[in-house]
Amino acid sequence: MPQIDQYIFNQNLALTQQYCAAQSENQQMSIAEIFRSFNPTVRGQPLFSYQDGRSSSQVENNSTPWMMARWAFDLIDQQPAWPIEKLFEDLMSFKEQHCPKQESIEYNGDILIAQIDCTVCDGVSEHESLGLIDYI
Repeated sequence: MPQIDQYIFNQNLALTQQYCAAQSENQQMSIAEIFRSFNPTVRGQPLFSYQDGRSSSQVENNSTPWMMARWAFDLIDQQPAWPIEKLFEDLMSFKEQHCPKQESIEYNGDILIAQIDCTVCDGVSEHESLGLIDYI
């Protein structure tokens, strides 16, 4: 297991909490759009776009809207491999630009941990999380 600098982890967690709290105030966007507001450009194109995740019958019945990410390509399959560390650094820089500097604030909440290689592809993850989690 890699060593984690606790100070840096706490700083990044506080920034992420602050960013998510600010983003969640936007009532005009879906959950997926709120929490996937950082869309890096990879090899000249956005990494993902959105599409309505509901079936046509759900749309007709006015079910809760949710957006599904359409990935331009899988970063893991890219040759040469896309540097995930750079993606993380760009994400943290984006959050710093969009969050005013504040003193330490404590937020209540949970940390979601997902096992990347243990997925389901039946669409339940997307539907239940309103598009926050997808199977790709």
